[in-house]
Amino acid sequence: MIFDEPVRGRIPAPWFWALSGIDRMRAIYQGLLPRPPISHLLGVRAAHVGPGSGTWTMPASGLFETETGTLDTAPLQETALLEVATTTLPPAMDVSPLTLAVSYFRPMRPEPGNLLARARVINASRFFVFSEVEIEDPQGRLIAHASSHLELRRIEPPPPPAPAEPHSVEEPTYSSPDPYLRQQLGAMPRLTVWQENDGDTIMKMFASGEFRAPYQNLLPVKFVTAEKGHIVITLPASEWLCRYSASVAFSGITSFTNRAGWYAGLTMPRRGQSFVGIDQITRLYRSVRADGRSLRAEARAETGRRTICCRRSFCSRCGRGACLFGLQHRIYHRQRVAPAALCSRSNANFGNSAFYRRGRLHRTRRAAGGRSLASFVGRTLLCDPHRGRSA
Repeated sequence: MIFDEPVRGRIPAPWFWALSGIDRMRAIYQGLLPRPPISHLLGVRAAHVGPGSGTWTMPASGLFETETGTLDTAPLQETALLEVATTTLPPAMDVSPLTLAVSYFRPMRPEPGNLLARARVINASRFFVFSEVEIEDPQGRLIAHASSHLELRRIEPPPPPAPAEPHSVEEPTYSSPDPYLRQQLGAMPRLTVWQENDGDTIMKMFASGEFRAPYQNLLPVKFVTAEKGHIVITLPASEWLCRYSASVAFSGITSFTNRAGWYAGLTMPRRGQSFVGIDQITRLYRSVRADGRSLRAEARAETGRRTICCRRSFCSRCGRGACLFGLQHRIYHRQRVAPAALCSRSNANFGNSAFYRRGRLHRTRRAAGGRSLASFVGRTLLCDPHRGRSA
């Protein structure tokens, strides 16, 4: 497992925080400071950074394919939103995301090339920053839009002064490629398996190890509970997930909570049905120390006539919550088509309000005897393949 390997990269020296926000980003991506561990793990990097705007990239390779057959874009979204907000900061200040809202336009499946995030700051004040990002696939098509409200906070204790002339840092040479560049490993279900089983059965196959999504090689979650409408997973709070501090990067937290919600949603479709994400809201409450102990995410889902309703809570150790997450799915029923194939065929109708109806999805948070970490909201759709409209 990658988390058992020595961590690559390191968090910046304390004087990093004495720089203005834009100078911090430039120092990292111009090689004046080492790349953080999570950049070595997931390969999210800035292509261009300016005051209040920038572009970021992440591979669209099969290594990022999750159990639903689509790529996890959460690390790219959160990184772009946070770092573009950072470019507006004065020295000795940092930002922490309070909310993250995402709207999905089409499912993203593995293909050659990189995902591109174009981010910009909409408003910046003494207390908050609001940023937005558009995510494009390697063909230049828009696949998602996200926005975030971030809170400013002062660095305590005050950081030491930065060197007058920082020198370039030479990255060490490793005996193997960074994790996101390695060979894709995993065993996804064949089309016939999706055609012959319902979502609950498929999810149990993943939980038992009969199938394994490639993304498990990058972010290896452990299944604690995998029942219809109920998922519990854990993930080590590894130093691999750090960015600019000794805490788990918020992109690691959002990716982890996203997966619990998607897993719960995957257990609900009947045989011949599939689902795609529409939008989601994540609320973040506190950071989590990267000390190797397990984080825990729990998701619950239930179906209505046209909707799947998920209620999920994410908590860290000792029941202390960090994040609540909400996600909207639409469920399609189309002649027993596998999720990836279904999403490809339904792209043309994805934004047609005459083709589907929305149902509201609410998420609540629970932390066993402690504070919550995050929350989630979402919507879904069921479609009848024989009538060509909502079931």
